[in-house]
Amino acid sequence: MPQAKKLIESGQEIIEKIHNYNPNSLVNIGFNIRKKKVKILTNTDVYAQKINQSLSANISSNLVQGEDFLQISSSDVVSLRPLDINKLISQLIQKYQWAENSAKITSGTFPVFFTPKAVGKAIARLWKTVLSGQAIVQKASSLANKVGENIFDRRFTEKLALVSQEMKLLRVICL
Repeated sequence: MPQAKKLIESGQEIIEKIHNYNPNSLVNIGFNIRKKKVKILTNTDVYAQKINQSLSANISSNLVQGEDFLQISSSDVVSLRPLDINKLISQLIQKYQWAENSAKITSGTFPVFFTPKAVGKAIARLWKTVLSGQAIVQKASSLANKVGENIFDRRFTEKLALVSQEMKLLRVICL
């Protein structure tokens, strides 16, 4: 895994290259090094352990032009291979290029598709903010005055309860 100094240098290089493409963008870069140790011990005196390390990198960029706001990001997680920052930069610049030409559309109802990853991130953000029990108790959530009321469709609530039960069961099995 790279040392902090190398990550800082990589971050500076990324910012410089993105600013070379668009000097008005606000760039945010995050690196996260994770180390996971798995130990196995059986009642027959078998012991083993495995250590995995991974590096995740996330680059996001915001651009404001008049009343238009664009936020794009690119990320990667590596374990055995080195991080390819040029790939991340290319992906981010490609997204800028896709956004350069606005499309003209007519008014109407259009289907919208979300990737599973996007849905997961959106729901996770809701849990951290609006749906947070702490935020509701502190009256920092717009749902503070809705305690006791149904705020989601019954089908969503039932599915969420099933997922929650499955996650609790998974946690018990992992312990």
